[in-house]
Amino acid sequence: MSTWVGIDVGGTFTDVVVYAENGARMTTTKVQSTPEDPSIAFMNGLQTGLQKAGSTPQEVSRLVHGSTVGINAFLQRRGARVGVICTTGFADTLAIGRAKRKRMYDFRLDYQTPIFLAQRQDTVEIATRLNPQGQLTASSSQAEIDEAVDYLVNDQGVDSIALNLLFSYTAPKVEQDIAARINARYPHIYVSCSSVIDPRVREYERLVVTALDAYIRPLVSRYVQKLRAKLTDFDVHQPLYMMESHGGIIDAELLEEAAVSVLMSGLAGGAIGAAKVGGVLGERNLLSVDMGGTSTDVILIDNGASALSDEGAVGSFDVRLPSVDVHTVGAGGGSIGELDISGGLKVGPESAGADPGPACYGHGGTLPTVTDANVVLGYLPNEELADGSMSLSRELAEEAISKKIAEPLGKTTAEAAWAIHRVAVAGMANAARVVSIKRGIDVRDYALFPCGGAGPMHACGIADELGIDTIIIPPFPGVLSAYGLLASDTVTNVWKTWHTRLVHDELTLLHAELARAISEAQDQTDCKAADSEEVVTSVTLSMRYLGQSHELDLPIDIDPILNAEAPASLRSDFDEMHFDRYGQLDDRSECEITGYKIAVTGYRPVPPPSGENFDDSAATETSAPFWDPAKNSYVKARIINRSAFTESIAGPAVIEQADTTIVVQSGWEAHLANHGSIKISKIAVSSSLNVETEATGGTRTSAEDHQLL
Repeated sequence: MSTWVGIDVGGTFTDVVVYAENGARMTTTKVQSTPEDPSIAFMNGLQTGLQKAGSTPQEVSRLVHGSTVGINAFLQRRGARVGVICTTGFADTLAIGRAKRKRMYDFRLDYQTPIFLAQRQDTVEIATRLNPQGQLTASSSQAEIDEAVDYLVNDQGVDSIALNLLFSYTAPKVEQDIAARINARYPHIYVSCSSVIDPRVREYERLVVTALDAYIRPLVSRYVQKLRAKLTDFDVHQPLYMMESHGGIIDAELLEEAAVSVLMSGLAGGAIGAAKVGGVLGERNLLSVDMGGTSTDVILIDNGASALSDEGAVGSFDVRLPSVDVHTVGAGGGSIGELDISGGLKVGPESAGADPGPACYGHGGTLPTVTDANVVLGYLPNEELADGSMSLSRELAEEAISKKIAEPLGKTTAEAAWAIHRVAVAGMANAARVVSIKRGIDVRDYALFPCGGAGPMHACGIADELGIDTIIIPPFPGVLSAYGLLASDTVTNVWKTWHTRLVHDELTLLHAELARAISEAQDQTDCKAADSEEVVTSVTLSMRYLGQSHELDLPIDIDPILNAEAPASLRSDFDEMHFDRYGQLDDRSECEITGYKIAVTGYRPVPPPSGENFDDSAATETSAPFWDPAKNSYVKARIINRSAFTESIAGPAVIEQADTTIVVQSGWEAHLANHGSIKISKIAVSSSLNVETEATGGTRTSAEDHQLL
């Protein structure tokens, strides 16, 4: 029997999805994460998941992992010590950046570039220089290169070296020869070549992502080696696949070439899971809100696909890395609520994490969190989490909120808990506006798709804030990211600078280059995973008017560019795209191609999640106190186990299942939908948005106030 396993390691919990019996039966598991060594939680989750599914390690045929090792190293600034070798005159590129200031008049503004990736004293210049055509205009002797490397390794003690020569993408062999010489003399030093990591124009952006690869590669490499050793000892001998930032998977053995590709690994699984499950449920336009223990990831699923971003924010820095377009805010179940210097309530981004965790965990935490607030409000009525492996204490939650929030504000514990809940909701709603309304998209045309362990608890409040009247809860929202790992396809992206004018001779050369790159990308896709059922290739050209500094991506078929009418056809298509995007075109300027982007996708089969796998033996229904914001008091609410939910239920109500808790507020009604999903519909105008002043006594909790932050 074949068994597939997806393991997503988060900041608080590690989620596991197991498909046993050749994909016929799905089980889910949650275990506590171990931030000090994520491999411990990975193996705990694998062992527990297989036991629950009744499978053995030898039966595992597909194992996919979403990791936060790389992103945590970057955000916590605990990566390797990196040396940089660059062209003479460009040693300060990382510090200067693009001279952009996010707050123009802030005299105390910190560096707007990630200078911690490589210190100035760890940067050396060499004479080697290429021109834009790929010709060497100056070269360094081997002695000069050796001297630079010896200084970085022996004097400065770097762990890895980033090579970032000017115009390196035009002649990759120049950097590769230097890398080979470094590896021959210092085999233990990791070397990242900008011509491999990001073969595109703009030396600052290329340096950032190359230095970032060198910064996290030693940690990612050691982590993967440790996992592979543990898997061998556990008798799992199939390849370990990792989720890449753009939503594809890669054999972990190939990460030696570009560890930075898995930087956003932990975020991509949720996006892919939302898109795949939404397609199965017949919902192609979704606003996915994935709320975990530490943060919330917001993704817009448009026409069944999540958007791919060329450059995104990682922490407070821009990084040019193909990745799923995710907006993240520090609002999770473990986010801490506190009063600022002016007495206003803020929630996050500081988190209690997995250790000690929220106060209600009873592990020594004393600061109030969003989870503590939900326990006090009755939104987490069950006394256990993570498949019963963790107990919750209402008394500890009340004590933390009372001391830190309620007493200083002169409010009841319940009112303070509601304030924490509302601030968290407002923060997530604002994150949703970033990926929708601020981009000209009417979010009311989308269904809300809450997932993660905490997402469904806050869904009605987020929908009220945004004016959304339909909520879709997938069958297993708390482990959707782990499911997304199994549902992900194999994707190879090739993005390269290639300057071409719209003339026939140059387009002929471009056609030959595209054919070569496509063949290479298809071979890479086969190497990443060999079980694709269908392989699809797409190509876009990056085009602009002469003199512009940024491009638009025009989808093409490559064979027609050999035709005599290709120059005029490409120009016409670009003019049309430019007019659609900006409402104007420039018919007096020449048009040029600056590069190409190739995506080769190997589609892989995976069964959809199904509600048929819920444990009928746990079917129960009770009632418990539930804070109703419309009445500013506790009311009696139905508490129903997911297995017992068969038709519909009107709020206030709580639906419990092993991986999450679904809160149905007053004015909403939940219905059982296809494939075990739940559809929650608006049946009345909620008054929960109009109670902040009365319930919280002036603390800043409304969405209107959050828009000013």
